[in-house]
Amino acid sequence: MENQEVIRQGFEELLHDDLVIYAVLKKLNITQAHVNYDDYVSEARLLYLKVYATNQLTGKQRFNYFFTKIYWGLLDLLRKESRNAQRVEPESADELMIIDNRIDLEAQVESTELLTAIRSLCTEKEWFYVEQRLQGKTIKEIAMQIGVHPNALYRRKQRLKRKVDHFLEKVDQEV
Repeated sequence: MENQEVIRQGFEELLHDDLVIYAVLKKLNITQAHVNYDDYVSEARLLYLKVYATNQLTGKQRFNYFFTKIYWGLLDLLRKESRNAQRVEPESADELMIIDNRIDLEAQVESTELLTAIRSLCTEKEWFYVEQRLQGKTIKEIAMQIGVHPNALYRRKQRLKRKVDHFLEKVDQEV
């Protein structure tokens, strides 16, 4: 019964001042536009009540303690969700066979030939840009890596786009 009273007091305090929850959400870059925003607010409130039951601190120390506990709790939740989202496993070996049989080898060959043709159009710098983008790097990351301003890469991208467009027009005319 005493534990329920502590939780009730914590809930009342939370209703009057939930600043720490929104500070944590802001730190984690979770905005109201996020798909699961309401879920994260609810999780943060549950963490608040859990921390409230064990807290003995007051003042700024109390805020910092609550902030840290809620932050790490939500961060763990976000990491778990991220791991689960990345884990896409086929249900059986038969499913793997089906996927393997659906691979269109002709399309792969055409993609490889197209990439080789594009490579022949590129300067070394342009090809480096293409390789880095194929690896999933952003323009800002590439710019930092090679020590140039991102605008230089945007210009490089535009030149490359014009070359590829011209090349594809020639291919279309030949076909």
